[in-house]
Amino acid sequence: MAPLRKWSITALGVVLIWSAIGIGAYALAWQAHARHAAQVLLKSEHAAMDQIAAKGHGAACLVSGQQPGQLSGILHVPALHLTAPVEEGTDDRELNVAVGHDPQSVWPGVAGASVFLAHDVSYFVHLNELKPGDMITYQTACNTVKFSVSAQQVVAAGSDVSGTTGPSLVLDTCFPANALFFTSQRLVVRATEVSAATKGTSLRRGRALAAGASSVNYAVPAPTALVAQGLTLQQNEAP
Repeated sequence: MAPLRKWSITALGVVLIWSAIGIGAYALAWQAHARHAAQVLLKSEHAAMDQIAAKGHGAACLVSGQQPGQLSGILHVPALHLTAPVEEGTDDRELNVAVGHDPQSVWPGVAGASVFLAHDVSYFVHLNELKPGDMITYQTACNTVKFSVSAQQVVAAGSDVSGTTGPSLVLDTCFPANALFFTSQRLVVRATEVSAATKGTSLRRGRALAAGASSVNYAVPAPTALVAQGLTLQQNEAP
């Protein structure tokens, strides 16, 4: 029995070692995949920003609604040294390469809670390190919205995210934040908007044109037959 027991312990040790190596390799592979995806998507988003910035029209900058899987912006979290692409949607095809925006929530800068999700082994692996007062920025080709972290909490998976009367941001990931397996809890970080700016080209040329235009009074005479009847605007009840 002693040799068998010794062999069993040795076999168990080998299995545990290889399991640890496999888990570590899985985490490293996920992080490498996330870094590569981030580089590709961030390059694409910066190109879109440069394209809109180069436009010379005088209208305010506008971005149409995103479709599932479409790149929407960039999330900056300086305290975590995180710069991540954001895509519309929270399915695996989005979360495997980017931070996902929950389509059922508002976009950053609009009254209500905007919800972003990401895998704990990729972009949000250090999410639990955020502290109240840490800054978070969401940037698109047209808008830059800044938030200040207010709180974090651990909730059961599937819990509703309460709305807010003003613009706010919610970052959501699995808990523990470095778990390599499905968990029954979620880490939720809340942040409140502190500033928002919309890009747009200068409207000074249009204002100058309007200011320099001559004032002209236009008048359209009524037909002679109506004037002869004494018809005036005050006698006409039609709007």
